[in-house]
This record gives sequence, C-alpha cells and structure tokens, in this order.
Amino acid sequence: METKWGNEGIIPTYDEYKANGLISSTIPLSIISFVGLGEFSNEELLGWLSGEPTIVNAVSAIGRLADDVSSHKVLLNFSVNLHDLFGLISLTLKIIYMSYLI
Repeated sequence: METKWGNEGIIPTYDEYKANGLISSTIPLSIISFVGLGEFSNEELLGWLSGEPTIVNAVSAIGRLADDVSSHKVLLNFSVNLHDLFGLISLTLKIIYMSYLI
C-alpha cells in the first residue's frame, strides 16, 4: 500500500496510515517468534497472540511510529527525498550485480 501511495502521490489519512502500519509492522511476528521459542509456549498462548490482542496492536503502532519518525529525521538530515533514495538503492544494487558478473 505504501508503494502505491508513493507512486500515486497520495497522502493517506492518519487512520489509513495507522491501519496499514499495523499490518506492515514486523513487531507482531517478532513477538510471536520470541514467545514461540520460550519454554512457556503453548497452543493457547500462540492462539491468543494470533488473535491480534490490543497490547500487540499498541506495541506495533508505537514501534511503527518510532521507526517512521527516525526515518523521517534521517531523510531530513541528509536532505534526500524518497525518489532520490530509491534511485541510490537501485544504483547500488546494479553496481553489486555488475561486480558479480566480472
């Protein structure tokens, strides 16, 4: 969704941004992975976690917002817009690819 917004120049509402952020956040996966590896892990606990409890959604929202704020600060410090950043990443990947061909 974020790519579509960026490509089409759409600025989402806060509610759209938040809903997408909860889906695209990796924090729930991290929590499930961490808890799933523990000695107290059981089917009931994993079932509860997969039901999207409020605490997991809250932690996901906080983590996503903190990540976006820090990314924004980095972009401001380097005076780079996202288009330039993606161009730089693309160029870097091409250079890496070309180095494997040599």
